[in-house]
Amino acid sequence: MFLIFMFIFFISAFLLLMYGAIKRRKVTVPFFLLLFLGTCCFFNVAKDVLDELDLGSKTSFNQLDDDIFEIDD
Repeated sequence: MFLIFMFIFFISAFLLLMYGAIKRRKVTVPFFLLLFLGTCCFFNVAKDVLDELDLGSKTSFNQLDDDIFEIDD
């Protein structure tokens, strides 16, 4: 749901900025603004994905080791 909202937001922001850029014939400011916002969104989504995967957590590796080396009697 969040990604759908972000997609709609960025499409509408892009259309609004491009309308203003075409009207004033200046494209530099909207381009760098969208580049900055897109980079922030990418890092935010990447951080959320890495948090969901929990790859860097010490407890997940310890739990994995316990599961692998557990001996059933």
